[in-house]
Amino acid sequence: MLAREAIEEAALRLFHERGYENTSIEDIAEAVVMSPRTFFRYFASKEDVVFASWQEIVDTVVVFLSQLPQDTSLYAILNAVLDHISTIFQARQERSLIMYQVVTTTPALIPPYLYLITSLEQIIHTIIIQRWNTQQDDQHMMLAIATTITSFRVTLQSWLQDGAEGDLLASVHETMERLRDGLFS
Repeated sequence: MLAREAIEEAALRLFHERGYENTSIEDIAEAVVMSPRTFFRYFASKEDVVFASWQEIVDTVVVFLSQLPQDTSLYAILNAVLDHISTIFQARQERSLIMYQVVTTTPALIPPYLYLITSLEQIIHTIIIQRWNTQQDDQHMMLAIATTITSFRVTLQSWLQDGAEGDLLASVHETMERLRDGLFS
């Protein structure tokens, strides 16, 4: 696991310094004193390195959701998930900021970034359907999940645009309060 983290940190630093397109896998491998072949044992591509943290977050959300009580409301589920994700981003403040800067300055990375976010919506939806016997209709549930995740993305982006300063969790709570009255009442 340490080699994977070292690769991710070195790659993000190089992407930030040189630009994504101007950084080769050979450059990343050299920065962590390994061969390009060894790099490929950990990551399939440069893109995979950029989004490694997002994939880890998605994986933790799956585990997190499985631990919530069965009688949790949809609003409480989504609020808890956002608290969980926000705490991770806040703890990885510098890495999150660099990843955001790399993605937003590399047009080719925006579609996979948006795909990861929408796939999180689908994963949450699937788990809720499987685990909770909710009385809400599916379209309303999907709308609530998509709106919540989109609101989180906008709040996260605002926090990152401000240099990852301030309390992300407090900003997310404020966003969820705004949503609660309109979407979950």
